[in-house]
Amino acid sequence: MTGDIDGIGDIVTGGLAASAVSRAGRRASARHSPDADIEHGLCLNCGAVLTGDYCASCGQSAHIHRSVAAFFHDLLHGVLHFEGKTWRTLPLLAWRPGELTRRYIHGERARFVSPMALFLFAVFLLFGVASFAGGDPDLGNAGPSVTTKMAEEVQTLNAEIETQQAKIASGTLDADKLAKARRSLAEAEQSQQALMTGYRTLTGKGVGPTGASREDDYADFMRNADSDYRKALDDAPLSQRPVVNASADELKSLEGSWLGRKVVHGVEKARENPTLVFYKIKTNAYKFGWALIPLSVPFVWIIMIGRRMRQRHIYDHMIFTTYSIAFMMLLLVTLMVALMLGTPTGWIVAVGSLYPPFHMYRQLKGAYRLSRINALIRATFLVVFSLIALTLFVLLLVTAGLVA
Repeated sequence: MTGDIDGIGDIVTGGLAASAVSRAGRRASARHSPDADIEHGLCLNCGAVLTGDYCASCGQSAHIHRSVAAFFHDLLHGVLHFEGKTWRTLPLLAWRPGELTRRYIHGERARFVSPMALFLFAVFLLFGVASFAGGDPDLGNAGPSVTTKMAEEVQTLNAEIETQQAKIASGTLDADKLAKARRSLAEAEQSQQALMTGYRTLTGKGVGPTGASREDDYADFMRNADSDYRKALDDAPLSQRPVVNASADELKSLEGSWLGRKVVHGVEKARENPTLVFYKIKTNAYKFGWALIPLSVPFVWIIMIGRRMRQRHIYDHMIFTTYSIAFMMLLLVTLMVALMLGTPTGWIVAVGSLYPPFHMYRQLKGAYRLSRINALIRATFLVVFSLIALTLFVLLLVTAGLVA
């Protein structure tokens, strides 16, 4: 239920955010037509003289209503954002994205929803529908098993044994402290031996190496425990695997830098509470969704290098990228809804795999007026670069989730 409420809240927030961005652009480029029936006066927002239905200075409507109907009208308009420009934008975005991109770049701004407004709405809609449909995964069974906990306790006791041995060998303890250290050492060794015996009994490993010292016995135990743990991970379902799986040596190799220490600390926290880490990654995904744009624009610039493309501005690539990413998110939302409605998975996979490259081809061909062969070649590179940008974005989210 909490996931459903969060999903609805994300959808509403996305609609309001998109409406706010679109309104800001509309105020800058709105067309005003005088109306003889309007009683001229001052704008209630900025005080400018009214000359029509809207203030020529700030864009506020000349007619301000204080009714319940007006309140719900503004609410529905802000959330749903269903107005003429929406119905002009979405069909072009879906089937003729190149024409939409080119027309917007060359000045037809008031006719279409701005790419940033559409992007914001798509981001919140995507995560709202995702929360509404599936919610957070149940990671409650992703914790360590009984044998894994036993192996971890054996490691902890080994550290205690080494600490007490170092104290005894130092020769600086008085009689009372020396006796206490020896008692602690004996208790730790007994507990460690009992845990190793219990572990070997549970896993069918039998007894340790005959006649081996405690250190050799411990080393043999840890080799078997590590092998058992990794085999259990390989055999376990994906939903029951821990979020992060790294050996102690792998983690220790990262501790040489500030970021490495942060990542190691995050890995330890992820093992303790994988659900919290997943929540952080999910939160960062829509908080930093805008990062997909600067990650993708350089790749678009690279594929458009050429003699005919030298006069293209970075702004053009940003509009192209923002419209493209917004469409991919809306397509993903559509596929998720279709899946919830019972559409065969094969159709979902086919559309999700084939239409994005086709859409990139159509947008490149129309926006930059390329030939079919030229657009096809550049679209092929764009698909590869898009996967690279998406991988970088995921790595950014995981790193941010671990470091936070």
